[in-house]
Amino acid sequence: MGLTQSVIFMGWQENVYKWLANCEVLICTSDFEAFPMNLIEAFACQAKVVSSDCQYGPNEILLGEYKKFLVETNDIESYITKIKLAMNEYPEQPNEILERCKPENIIEKYLTFMQR
Repeated sequence: MGLTQSVIFMGWQENVYKWLANCEVLICTSDFEAFPMNLIEAFACQAKVVSSDCQYGPNEILLGEYKKFLVETNDIESYITKIKLAMNEYPEQPNEILERCKPENIIEKYLTFMQR
């Protein structure tokens, strides 16, 4: 595809956190997802996130002010616009998904579910 001058393909990486902690924007271009942990991990590493609004997942993770960084799947021009927006106007407060995903909150939900 002629990308070797513009893109570095790193291959398999054992520890993605060092990359997430040092990236400016995580861009998720998935057509389908279930619950994309990479988005939550990126938020935990304080990376900016721009994601496709594919069925399931991303719109459950990019909450509140972060919803404006959801992109219609395969809309390249919208990706470009949202990436530029993220670089210049990203919210500073943590995404509430981080609180929801804390182990103590997840365990409480499991216990409540199991007691039914």
